[in-house]
Amino acid sequence: NKLINLFKTATLQQTAITYGATFINGILGFLFYTVLAKDLGPANFGIVTISITVLTLLGDIFDLGTNTGIVRLVHKAWIHEKENAFKFLKLSLLIKLTSGIILLSIGFVAAPIIAVTFFQKPELIWPLKLSFIGAVGMLLFTYATSSLQSLQKFFSWGFINILTNFIRLVVIFTLITLGMLNI
Repeated sequence: NKLINLFKTATLQQTAITYGATFINGILGFLFYTVLAKDLGPANFGIVTISITVLTLLGDIFDLGTNTGIVRLVHKAWIHEKENAFKFLKLSLLIKLTSGIILLSIGFVAAPIIAVTFFQKPELIWPLKLSFIGAVGMLLFTYATSSLQSLQKFFSWGFINILTNFIRLVVIFTLITLGMLNI
């Protein structure tokens, strides 16, 4: 009886949704990178890997801890003081937008310097600029997903993550089929 009640708890159900979505995302990510590496070849895939690494690193740095704040503070405030929860969400979005504008401003000036001086690869200039743009997109995407987590909308959180990774995979297959996939 206690075991049956355990399976009915919201915590276990939310955990199952989270693990399931993470597992599916892992499979989609594996397929994406495998197909991309196979089709682009080592040199071009290396450039893409550097770009994605820069994007992820910058997105994490310029987040300034807002994702953690959203998950922790919005959830607590949502239960007792919804007005404060909205204030936290608004402030977090403002921080992310301001941080994103600063990131883009620095990025478009720094990309050529980083590509030529550090990597000694001028062909990295445009991919690095795209990384800075992508990092801003990541800031906004994680704002949405952290907000869903804070409101315990785990099914929506998982669905959005799976959908975006699925779309990314479909785009790659479409570009390959059309012979248009490049860096």
